[in-house]
Amino acid sequence: MTDMDMDILDFEREWWRHAGVKDQVVAQRWGLDVAEYDRRLLAIAVRPEAMAYDSVTVRRVRRRLVRR
Repeated sequence: MTDMDMDILDFEREWWRHAGVKDQVVAQRWGLDVAEYDRRLLAIAVRPEAMAYDSVTVRRVRRRLVRR
């Protein structure tokens, strides 16, 4: 996993603590729109390394994305 991948998982774990709207923070921090962020997050969440890094967040992301 890249540093950006880990940073995205860290952010996803605690995004509600950040000031501002999630979409705006994502755009400012990584230059991604919501769709790009969700695609990147899903790609990260299916990797075994992500589960080893933060299993709670990865499981939550997988559940949320499966519901869509």
